Amino acid sequence: MKNNLKKLVLTALAALLCFVLFACSAAPETPGGKPDPGPGTGDKGANSLTVDGGASKSLSLVIGEDETEASADVTLSVTYADGAAQGFDISYTQNGAAVSDGIVMTEAGHITASREGTYVIAVKMKADASKSVSVTVAVTQTPPDLETARTLVAPVKPMRPVGTGSADFSTWGDYTQHDPGIFKDPLNGKYYTVGTNVSSMLESEDLMAWKSVNSNFFTPGQATEVRAWTGGNQLFWAPDLIVINGVYHFYYSITAGFGSPKSAIGLATAPAIGGPYTDRGVVVKSTGSSTKPNCIDPNVIRSKDGKLYMTYGSFSGGIFIFELDPATGKAKEAVGVNGDGVDTNNYGTKIAGGIGMEGPYISYNPETDYYYLFVSIIANPGNLSPSANLFRTYNVRVGRSRGVTGPYLDPEGNDMTALTNDKGSKIIGGYTFEADEGEVSRGWKAPGHNSVLNDDGTWYMVHHVRREIDNNEANANASDNPEKGPSYQVVRRMFFNEDGWPVVSPNKYGGEQEQKIGSQNLVGEWKVIKLIKENATCIHSVKATFNADKTVSGAYTGSFAATGGNKVSITLTESGVTTTYKGVAMLDWDYVNRKPVLAFTAVNENGVHLWGNRYLA
Repeated sequence: MKNNLKKLVLTALAALLCFVLFACSAAPETPGGKPDPGPGTGDKGANSLTVDGGASKSLSLVIGEDETEASADVTLSVTYADGAAQGFDISYTQNGAAVSDGIVMTEAGHITASREGTYVIAVKMKADASKSVSVTVAVTQTPPDLETARTLVAPVKPMRPVGTGSADFSTWGDYTQHDPGIFKDPLNGKYYTVGTNVSSMLESEDLMAWKSVNSNFFTPGQATEVRAWTGGNQLFWAPDLIVINGVYHFYYSITAGFGSPKSAIGLATAPAIGGPYTDRGVVVKSTGSSTKPNCIDPNVIRSKDGKLYMTYGSFSGGIFIFELDPATGKAKEAVGVNGDGVDTNNYGTKIAGGIGMEGPYISYNPETDYYYLFVSIIANPGNLSPSANLFRTYNVRVGRSRGVTGPYLDPEGNDMTALTNDKGSKIIGGYTFEADEGEVSRGWKAPGHNSVLNDDGTWYMVHHVRREIDNNEANANASDNPEKGPSYQVVRRMFFNEDGWPVVSPNKYGGEQEQKIGSQNLVGEWKVIKLIKENATCIHSVKATFNADKTVSGAYTGSFAATGGNKVSITLTESGVTTTYKGVAMLDWDYVNRKPVLAFTAVNENGVHLWGNRYLA
């Protein structure tokens, strides 16, 4: 009898442990934010199941990927009200099938488990109704190791140029790249960006250290047909680079003047990324009417069926898209103003609209089967006017579509052809992480005109940004003035949450790689920024604490959980309204304070993004 009981005890230990280990993270939430233990279970450290007589009871729980490795010290007690011990049966299943593995007894009374799935634990007495079995388990979970955070590569600080005119541009790094268009060369595997007022490309091998290369690879003097239309203006505007049929295609635009709707997009091609580039003339040009699209800011996208399209447009008339002929790199059908100066009244399909919008960029994600349209906007006149401008309130919105030509919708279902400053998912805007004692606080404003890179399944967003500093109009000519200050090129990791919406890292890319983040890693005090859509100025961080019981307190209240791998879910209640932000947590790099942080980025069902930074102990 004693040996049989011992075997039964070990069997009970194993079975009940598997249930308890995975029950902790998957329990549903109650309105108060604490896990609801569900019928038949107790608190995390004291789960129990009691069976009377010949009846049987069972517990069932769906297990996520959060904290899938854990250890437990288990105690089993068998008590009888009277009579002789008759024994009992314990069994469990995973995903509907009986299993006996997935647990390892490492020493007496100590078990480690690492199996995921849906577990059903059943206990049935063999004796009379007066007997019962009670099982108590205390669980200690070990969070994933984050030591690799301390080996992140620090991105190189851009070198501020000394003086003007004679400055060596090769030392500027990513200091002054405006409207950056990202490109990975399929031949040498290096990364490049091209930007407004092209004089050279920036080159990098790791997306962190950048240098100027291919100086004057294509000059405005070569763009004879485009300049003839725009009155000889010498300023290149927001170019794009792509390889078509083994040939490098450089799409550029020139406008008759800042803010002028009389513009043209041109094409130059080359056999190698460094040139020499040969001008191929106009792709599309605009009339100069404020009611028609402005032909600047080209971006070429290859659809999932292999076709080529160009999206373009800015400020007047909205954002449009049309198909390209891969043989010529130009429009497949006549668009814009033709060679005789006659308006064709065909500018393609309108996919986004509104005054103050520009810089379209489309990227297709084969995993979600969506096309994503990113546009940069100046907050529309209204509650922000007259302070809304390119230098203060620039921000990036995103929508998605099943088809490359749209319609593109935001998370609330709004069509981006009617985009305003309270619609669209504001994926990035001006922000400041406030400094604690011993830290440096530096805000960044007017981030925008982004491009996107899918690097074999690892995603990046690239954009320019300016520093947030006092608006001292008396110092209007100083390089630190908000209206005169330079642009910085910023590379960020981009991810897609479980609903297929993109989110970007709160920090500049620092060599981090995705890894598992458990709920216990998230416990601590966070600096949190909510990127309110209607507020396009710099939003400053507030403090919120993620507690060990998975509740959130401080500036926000609610709950949180790591839901698998690096996925996170944060549920907050504000003014009586509860919403859930879904995204990822990651090891990241604080570019300003030059040290690693744990960060999260998430978006809710209304398209509002939430960021967080927490320094590691």
